[in-house]
Amino acid sequence: VVFTAHNILPHQGNEKKNVDVFQKAYHAFDRIIVHSQATKEELIQTFHVTPDKIAVINHGILPLEYDVQKYENNCHIYDEKYAINGKIVFSALGYQNYYKGTDLLAKVWAETPELRESQNCILIIKGKVNDSSIDLSVVNGINNVIFEPQRISDEEFVYLLRHTDVYLLPYRDISQSGALMTVMTEHIPVLATNVGGLAEPLAVAPIGWVISHPTPENLKQALLDLLDHPEKIKAVKDDSNSWNTVCQHYGWEHIGKQTQQLY
Repeated sequence: VVFTAHNILPHQGNEKKNVDVFQKAYHAFDRIIVHSQATKEELIQTFHVTPDKIAVINHGILPLEYDVQKYENNCHIYDEKYAINGKIVFSALGYQNYYKGTDLLAKVWAETPELRESQNCILIIKGKVNDSSIDLSVVNGINNVIFEPQRISDEEFVYLLRHTDVYLLPYRDISQSGALMTVMTEHIPVLATNVGGLAEPLAVAPIGWVISHPTPENLKQALLDLLDHPEKIKAVKDDSNSWNTVCQHYGWEHIGKQTQQLY
């Protein structure tokens, strides 16, 4: 039995129960695939899994899937709805959970005058809130924040992503992010915390910026630096060589061969 551990433990549910169940499961599997070296080390340290049982195989890029005709028909509607052209757009899209750190982002934006009062930038947080333990309401009423805690259609997600200048990944905990793998296909610069394997693509090529730890102060300083230096964002966006390098590194042909060889 070969098991792919996209995350070491589920992000929802009883933590102790999950640990107990997965402790037994990880020792029952013959081989375990993980997406980063950091995840492999966590398996060894936390669950005492034998190192030679674990294979590190990257998560591949995830191109957008959407109705092209529907997207094109709706673009003018989205243009009127959001009116974000000419702004530096920071985004955190999709399901919102505690482990993603979106509440840290909301708190920092609400408590930092240089961010919440800026006429040059906008923050978009859109997606269903899946975790009752986080409160994002602190951004309600802030003029340069679009906060819509509801499910987002594929076409609207594509529109917002393609109008994003920096995609925010202030995760507290993760092995690897499917959202990051989608963002990379659209060549959108990212700001990510150094947890799990989240920062590994940025070591392959300079496609964004890394925050050492998911703290409000670190996130604040990184956002202010980008707001003050938009040329840094443009330089990353326009660096086609780096985008080609990272997308090739996380391409499915190479990953598929590694997986096939393991089986």
